[in-house]
Amino acid sequence: MLQNLTNFFNLIANRKIKTQLQDTDLIAVGTKDPTWNGGYQPTAISYEDLATQLSVVGPPGPVGPQGPAGAVGPQGIQGLTGPAGPVGAAGLNFVGTWSALTAYSPTDVVFYAGSSYVCSNAVGPSATTPDIDTANWDFLALQGLQGPPGVSVPHFYLSGLVSITASTDTVFGSVFIPANTYTGNEAITISAQFAKIVNGYTTQTKFWINTSNTLAGATQLALTDGVLSARYLSMFRTFYIDGASTHICPANINVINDNTAFGSSPQTVSINWSVDQYFIITGSVSVPGETLTFRGAKLY
Repeated sequence: MLQNLTNFFNLIANRKIKTQLQDTDLIAVGTKDPTWNGGYQPTAISYEDLATQLSVVGPPGPVGPQGPAGAVGPQGIQGLTGPAGPVGAAGLNFVGTWSALTAYSPTDVVFYAGSSYVCSNAVGPSATTPDIDTANWDFLALQGLQGPPGVSVPHFYLSGLVSITASTDTVFGSVFIPANTYTGNEAITISAQFAKIVNGYTTQTKFWINTSNTLAGATQLALTDGVLSARYLSMFRTFYIDGASTHICPANINVINDNTAFGSSPQTVSINWSVDQYFIITGSVSVPGETLTFRGAKLY
């Protein structure tokens, strides 16, 4: 046992220091018995027992609190370039209306007879149209169906060449308007043409409306004066229908003097369009026996 420095130096001098221990080799240690009040006593432990005791691992301790986050590290170097992706599908190339004189390439799109086609193989110039040449053209979009016809505007006509010679209102003719022809907000126009044989007298032409084909109980809508120098006369009126009302608008006509029956401002007349109505056209001359000829009228 090593008890003092002298023994230690003797071990070194006699070369009794071991560099490799056997399991049965004893290692000198100093121990103290807690029940004995003396000092340390020289004892020994084998190398095998010491190694066994040092290899024993106790149970893990509790997890400690999480430490603070570390500082952000420097940016890494750029990675290598990845492989190229697959080639995407080719886009469509719109080239306008198909022509028999043009050469086309795949993905070219043409319009023909209201539909569109995409070229699948190089083709042309060729007289075979895309709708027939299915080997080189694929259908893309079909022409839309024709929509239903719109509501037609009613037109009414009245033939002319009717002459009068009276100085009082005389009927040339009338335009029959069936019930419910006009049901909403809309504008209607009536025009008529007249002629005098010679100059030297004045004329009057009028538009009326009535539920029967007579002047009895009729409502006058418009009046036009034909002056002495006027030879050919035109009477033109536009009416705006607003429900049951008819608004009379000032007219554009080719005579010198023009007045409605209600003055120069637009007027309103209530008309029941749910029943049959008649537009009646009359005329008169200032000199009895002179002639005023009605040539025709149109209501639209």
